[in-house]
Amino acid sequence: MVNITVVGGGNGAFATAGHLSLEGHRVVLFEHPFFFKGLEEVLDRGAIEVTTLPSSNLKQGLAILKEVTSDPGKALSEAEIVFVVVPAFAQKEMAILCAPYIRDKQVFVLCPGNFGGSVEFRQVLKRINPSKEIYVGETESLMYACRKTGNSSIFIRGYKHSLGFSCFPAMNNKNIYQLLQKFYPYLILRKNVLETGLSNTNTLIHVPIMLFNLSNIDNQLDMRFYHEAFTESIGTIVKVMDQERMQINKSGIVNLLSIEELLNSWYGYQGIGERDSACKMCKRNPIYRESKMPTSINHRYLSEDIPFGLIPMINLLDRFGYDSGVSKAVAKMASILLGEEVVSKARDLKALGVGFENEEQLKGFLLNGEGA
Repeated sequence: MVNITVVGGGNGAFATAGHLSLEGHRVVLFEHPFFFKGLEEVLDRGAIEVTTLPSSNLKQGLAILKEVTSDPGKALSEAEIVFVVVPAFAQKEMAILCAPYIRDKQVFVLCPGNFGGSVEFRQVLKRINPSKEIYVGETESLMYACRKTGNSSIFIRGYKHSLGFSCFPAMNNKNIYQLLQKFYPYLILRKNVLETGLSNTNTLIHVPIMLFNLSNIDNQLDMRFYHEAFTESIGTIVKVMDQERMQINKSGIVNLLSIEELLNSWYGYQGIGERDSACKMCKRNPIYRESKMPTSINHRYLSEDIPFGLIPMINLLDRFGYDSGVSKAVAKMASILLGEEVVSKARDLKALGVGFENEEQLKGFLLNGEGA
């Protein structure tokens, strides 16, 4: 039994807290004071009702929580591991909130990190509380496919196997990975957080589907996001964007899997079937059956996946001199819709203050955190 704190109050945080509590751990759920009102029912019950799809092989039932709080001091006072399950744009704010209360050798895991998440999170913690030794890592995607079914209940449809994890800096990978396998035995270790940051399929799938379904979104059609809105024509755009992303393997810094390989490794056991086009795999994935198309462009599929996924990927491709034409065109169209402010908020290596002359310097930064 381990003392765990889950940071956040959304779908992923509910799933993480519920799952780990049902596995027998002492779980504290911590949310930002501004959003804490949304957890009133969980606070009253002291629990989250978890329902799971049988193919996930996860337990279901009433997950009793040790505490539900908006006080970071209480939340972190006994936590051995802290899972930060918030949108990318909230990670920095959560780091600022937590920093004064961190303890030596605490482990923070961003689920997911998105591009540069663990780098920024560690920078903030060390700047505010430099005397503490802490460990920061990230997963390449959210562990679960899930949706709230009420103010204190969650339905977990999918549970990713072979999900990538890495630490920043990567010199801590082995020890933290071994620790996390006690909770997530199907995790696999990636080389570094550049590899995890470039392996979130949301960047490549969400944005094109949204852009090429604008009339359906504007008309607020009741559509299934993957099973209907994701067509083979859109899949062609996704495939070319993925080919552009995969060019970064030439640098030797990362060893990226194709989008089809990632989907198959995550959900092969839940019925996604053999490797095929990303479109066909998503269409036959049973856990995607009820995923609905958003009815507004003001949705995280654009506001999060563009500045914290697509634009950083494009900037990295440009930095290495690789082609990014299709990805850049998609990002440009999206920025027209959302406003150029989205571009200005992008979190890439330059925005994080990471400079490098060549690939070897970047490798050193990712391994040792030099200059972080």
